[in-house]
Amino acid sequence: MSFQSFDFPPLHPSPGVIVAIQSLSCDTETTTIPEDTVNLLAINEESELWKLQLHNGQAEKLLSIENIPDLNIKHPLQIVISPNGKYAAVSNQLGRYAAVFDLYLREQLPIKLERDGYHSDKSVFPLVFTEISQGRTLLIHGSEWNRLDITDILSGKNLSERPSPSFDQEAKEKHEHYLEYFHGQLHMSPDGKTVAETGWIWHPMAETRCWNIEEWLENNRWESEDGASLRCLWPSLLDWDVPMAWLDSNTLAVWGKVDEDMIDKEDEENGEVEINAVLWFDVKSGKRLGRLLSVPAYTMTPYTTLFPYTQAQMVAANGQIFLWDNGIDFTVWNIETGQCETTKADFQPDLYHAPSGLFLIHDAEHGGQYTAWRYKVPPPAPVTVKSCGGNACSTCNKCRDWYRLGNRWNKCPDAACSGIIKKDTDGHPDGGGSTRTYINGHGQATGWDITGSTSTRDYDGGRLGPGAYIVTHGTASTSKGHPDLCTCEIK
Repeated sequence: MSFQSFDFPPLHPSPGVIVAIQSLSCDTETTTIPEDTVNLLAINEESELWKLQLHNGQAEKLLSIENIPDLNIKHPLQIVISPNGKYAAVSNQLGRYAAVFDLYLREQLPIKLERDGYHSDKSVFPLVFTEISQGRTLLIHGSEWNRLDITDILSGKNLSERPSPSFDQEAKEKHEHYLEYFHGQLHMSPDGKTVAETGWIWHPMAETRCWNIEEWLENNRWESEDGASLRCLWPSLLDWDVPMAWLDSNTLAVWGKVDEDMIDKEDEENGEVEINAVLWFDVKSGKRLGRLLSVPAYTMTPYTTLFPYTQAQMVAANGQIFLWDNGIDFTVWNIETGQCETTKADFQPDLYHAPSGLFLIHDAEHGGQYTAWRYKVPPPAPVTVKSCGGNACSTCNKCRDWYRLGNRWNKCPDAACSGIIKKDTDGHPDGGGSTRTYINGHGQATGWDITGSTSTRDYDGGRLGPGAYIVTHGTASTSKGHPDLCTCEIK
């Protein structure tokens, strides 16, 4: 495994000292986007929102965000961008207020975003966009410590209007939908249908939950509290706002810590306990599907003027999970095998830019230079396939030493297969005299292409069935699937 790095040209004009960045979709309607095109939305220490095009060194000031109440530019910031790249929501991570901006019109929208002050400094402000039918953009956001709402960006209408459930302290009576749960950082599924979070119950306990957006909009205004689609994926977590990543639209991975006080002695005796782990779940059923064990423990920020929060990051892409954090090595894990593929010391990217597959590092201390890194996976080593002893295709595990081109079978120059091309024009045992072509040495059902033949046979004379096998270089179109030779990759 290897990491390929390269630098970007200097930005012009200078955007100043950047304090927060987020991936921004490309401004193009074409289906082809250059691999190394990197657009970012950035905030500088002057409370300005900038668009950065790292690939060509262009920078453009969009607007000011200084009208957000109580915004502290020196504290960690959160930038959330709509799927179409038109809108951005900004807040302090551990803040009480947020604002939405139209990046095309370069203006702040008149949507009030505020959650109450009850411990709002201890969890991430809940903010995430989604898009529904007819191109409508919606924002899911915190409105109280234990309440979320959905706002239509164009109309400003609250689509989840409902009375806030109450709790009578004296009578110790709860409204039927009362939720004892602090909402936190929200994670939207790739298809925009499921939202997930790991929220705070009470120190130090947390819980990972998810629910369906369509159910929330169409059937039940209380879906985020106790709806039918709500799933508790991982109860009894030790921290909240932990790293999470979608493996696909139905599978969510969570990097968490198990509370040692919640471990059963029986589990401990059976060796089934791992304090630090990455687990992934089916968000529809709530069932756990897999796990990574022996993962590093993430770290928390020091307790200064801000409540400690998780510093770690996790990304899932191309069949791998990437984990990194301040003070620990960058690790790459294979989702299928559950094994760590590689480790890179002293590597803590600031952002993963999903459209380009690049990890970005922003060196604020040396002129704000950006460096990009791409994780390269070498092609799999040839493996032995029983039928020929040569190279096996990584996709179908069939022999890649022979391929069909036109009317001829061809052997690759470095082929290890001992099979021999033969053409037989003798009559078939059951009559007929059409020519047949096969590869001797592959056993039954090997390499046939007999245009106009009434039957095809293996080397031992066994009948495979009528019809022509038409195989071209890298592509196969057959009346019967070929059992031994790979035709799924161009050699």
